Amino acid sequence: MGPVRPGAQEPDPRASDFDFSRVVAAAEVAWREKLSVIKADHTGLNLDLLKTFWSGLYRTMLSPQDYTGENPLWKSDEPYYDSFYCIWDSFRAQHPLLTIIDPEIQTDMVRALIDIYKHEGKLPDCRMSFSKGFTQGGSNADVVLADALIKNLTRGIDWALGYEAVVSDAEQEPSDWSISGRGGIESWRTLGYIPLDDDDKNGTGPFSRTISRTVEYAYDDFTIALMARALGHKADETKAAAAARAAANEDLPPPSAFAIDDASSAQGDDNYVEFEHRQQLQMMREQDQQLDGVFVTVGNLRRQADDMGRELEEQHEMLEHVDTLADRVGGRLQTGMQKLGYVMRRNEDRVIAYIIDTTRSQF
Repeated sequence: MGPVRPGAQEPDPRASDFDFSRVVAAAEVAWREKLSVIKADHTGLNLDLLKTFWSGLYRTMLSPQDYTGENPLWKSDEPYYDSFYCIWDSFRAQHPLLTIIDPEIQTDMVRALIDIYKHEGKLPDCRMSFSKGFTQGGSNADVVLADALIKNLTRGIDWALGYEAVVSDAEQEPSDWSISGRGGIESWRTLGYIPLDDDDKNGTGPFSRTISRTVEYAYDDFTIALMARALGHKADETKAAAAARAAANEDLPPPSAFAIDDASSAQGDDNYVEFEHRQQLQMMREQDQQLDGVFVTVGNLRRQADDMGRELEEQHEMLEHVDTLADRVGGRLQTGMQKLGYVMRRNEDRVIAYIIDTTRSQF
């Protein structure tokens, strides 16, 4: 995260005026200022405990990191933060803490998350090196946005677009929910939980963690209900709150229903094997689509080759016709040259005889 703002130049250790001690001193000043929002009474506290406390607070400010102006994927006037690693953990403590101790930076992070949704179609559950990471349980960026809205972070935040993003997580299942969004949405809507044998035909992802996904979907929908209330979407509030409450109703199956029994385990019933199988099926479908495109291209090339072959045959016939005509003309020309030579020889004899006769008569 850090105090360095967009456009600031990092010290270059190769520069002739680089002073490591000066850079260290400047960093210490910046971090003291950053941590100064916390006032703690150290009286009677163990030194190791103090080190743990302040180093832990320091680490809450290391990541996500401000890469505004350095995102190569799209042009935007919004802040860009990377290394949300990972929101499935940081939504529980780090981000709620930052809304209190560093609301300016947290506001920029929320704007960055909404801008990621705008350009990539889903809020991330994990993101690093300008790339999507995996999902783990729920769509927990929903909680980060809701926490910021409820705590009245507003500067520059497009809350209409942010609300659209969380509703997308709750209602629109992506084709690959292992990297964004939620899976098993149909079961979540109809059953109020994610069953172990969930038959999800709308997308692919790891068919595991059914309990944690149920709990987190419920919490995500609860926070979406709070956002809907704050933004005046009464019908959406009722719907999201009902979905959240479904996970706490008495009609849920007992915990044993979520477990894999010993018989299944003995048979090698591995959810990740099923996930891999579905991923392979998805890859095969994509490859089939690509091959269809290749077949179309090959068909076009074949038709072009056939057309070229017919044109070459026609040109060959034309060339043969020209050769025949050339042979005829050549034969006639040769005959004419022979006749011309015969005429020239006869005329030559006559001319010589005439010259001789003329010469004799002069003498």
